[in-house]
Amino acid sequence: MALTATATLVALGLMPVLTWLLGGVWVPVDMGALFFSILKIVILPVALGLAAHRYCEGLCARALPFLPAASSLTIILVVAGIIAINADNILTTGATLLLVVICHNLCGLGIGYIAATIWEFDAPRRRALCLEIGTQNSGLASALALAHFTPASAIAGALFSVWQNISGALFANWSHTRKAE
Repeated sequence: MALTATATLVALGLMPVLTWLLGGVWVPVDMGALFFSILKIVILPVALGLAAHRYCEGLCARALPFLPAASSLTIILVVAGIIAINADNILTTGATLLLVVICHNLCGLGIGYIAATIWEFDAPRRRALCLEIGTQNSGLASALALAHFTPASAIAGALFSVWQNISGALFANWSHTRKAE
């Protein structure tokens, strides 16, 4: 969780710089508004969840079996909405963007696994770092893009949401079928 939180906060500063370095375009970003959005979308719900778990243990125990499905449904609805409002853009640039999304994900998975191997992590930690680096909070990326940029800017996050579920399942299956390292 600490690695995810750190990556999210570092991304606030790196996003405009990387866009400029890699794309040749400076994207002005209102860091204060973006940080406030992250507080509302991530920090506040997590804090409320921790408080509910601490002070409403019985309610949480009853709700817990339904929460994974509820969160999955929420992400599906966000992704479906983004895809629906961007259908024309996706048809125009979808294949290229999907290829970039797949390459980004596979590079992240590979870098995470290689770094963990170099640092001599045990197999479970190697897999964890691989997934931490290879899969990102694309739901958050899409929500922030919709709130602070154009609907078209959320396409990459939406496609990444779909692809990372596929690659994550494939990686989990591959990890499960390998003998203990």
